[in-house]
Amino acid sequence: MTHQEPRSYSSRALTHATSAFVLVPLEPLREGLGALGLAVEKAAGVPRGAHPIWIDLGYIEGGAAEAGGVDQHTWAQWAGATTGAAALSALGSWLGPVGFWSGAAAGWFVGGGSGRLLSATTSRALGCYREAIVAVPNVVGKIGRRNATRYQFVLAMHTDGPVAVWGDETLRYGYHKRLGKLTRHSFESYEVCDQKGEALLRAETRPPATGAWRRPRDVAGMAGALAWMSQPLLGHLEDDRFAVSVLERRYRGARVRVAPVAGRLRTQPSLAPLLPAGDYDLLPLGPRRPWGAFVVDAVEAAVTYPEHRRKSEL
Repeated sequence: MTHQEPRSYSSRALTHATSAFVLVPLEPLREGLGALGLAVEKAAGVPRGAHPIWIDLGYIEGGAAEAGGVDQHTWAQWAGATTGAAALSALGSWLGPVGFWSGAAAGWFVGGGSGRLLSATTSRALGCYREAIVAVPNVVGKIGRRNATRYQFVLAMHTDGPVAVWGDETLRYGYHKRLGKLTRHSFESYEVCDQKGEALLRAETRPPATGAWRRPRDVAGMAGALAWMSQPLLGHLEDDRFAVSVLERRYRGARVRVAPVAGRLRTQPSLAPLLPAGDYDLLPLGPRRPWGAFVVDAVEAAVTYPEHRRKSEL
């Protein structure tokens, strides 16, 4: 039995999201990723000549950064009990100006449990934002390699959270997050615009009926979708340098509920490279449609620190 080191996370949060896999022609994807020295393995359950691209439209709630395996709120509570100056100096420098306020300032001005409360309050203000992910599952470093790790290669990420962009650039995740204007109306509509207000994506879904919300294990097709979504994220840094991270969403949580949905999605060329612009029908997730659409409410999520690797190490 192989010993595995525990994962080290950079942040945790609750996520409310609409997730879908749109089908695109396989060959252009192969050509585009081949230019980076990457390959694409065929995805099971997908029509021949097509490949899924994951589009995740999320609202991130109460995000908390971690340092040394301890989340921001716990740092604040410890700091409150011990004055906090020394305890949080490292965390404050790691998080930058936001870290100073949400962590270190909590340690200076309040004590004990109040420090955790202030940290949670500032986290809601600074750690709540919208984020759209566009990624290709089943990407490998080389076709035919035995036991090759399959990745989700990140084509683009868009967010209205400046801290999220700062974290991507500082820790070098390779997500290439772009700051924009994102709007969300529950699970009914989602829009991604650039900073000039030009629409890059518009999505509309029919809200699920109350009885449609079920535990993930009870939703047909969910296992196939999760097999793709649980693949490590692969970001490109430069030349043959990549970053590997894991976006871990805990669908086994007792309170997590998901619901298949139908809708419509319109994308523009500048949303993400290799994703053809156009209109896409979003069909509900189902037993023969692991690339269908679904919504998830309040799933716990955590992101690991990136590991930087050369292409030969993938």
